[in-house]
Amino acid sequence: MPGDYDELTRSSQDRRRYFTRAWIRSMLQGREGLGDTFWVGNFGMLLIIVPLAALVPVLLSGVGMGPVLLLPLQGLFLALVGLYFVGLGRAVFIVARRTPQAGPWRWVGLAYTLAQAALCLVGAMAFLTGSA
Repeated sequence: MPGDYDELTRSSQDRRRYFTRAWIRSMLQGREGLGDTFWVGNFGMLLIIVPLAALVPVLLSGVGMGPVLLLPLQGLFLALVGLYFVGLGRAVFIVARRTPQAGPWRWVGLAYTLAQAALCLVGAMAFLTGSA
């Protein structure tokens, strides 16, 4: 039937926006849907964060950077990631308030996001204070 695939085509075009600077800004401002904000914000962004967290220390060690500089840099990186998750938690809260059809799962998603932020910030403190 004509028009049956319009939704699929539009969805494909919408997906091209993911991970662009404008989309990340829109997500952190709470303008995207709850699914995009929670799932892509938490787990999609890990596709960028985890490789950076694994590769950058290896590359910096390869160019001779010792643990005296490497540990504080890892702490700063974790602090930035933690601040990202705090901002994401704010966005999830904004979107969750306007999505009552998600039921209690929206608040579970918010709690998960804030727990992830707390873990990153505690990890950053451990690196920055030298107790890591």
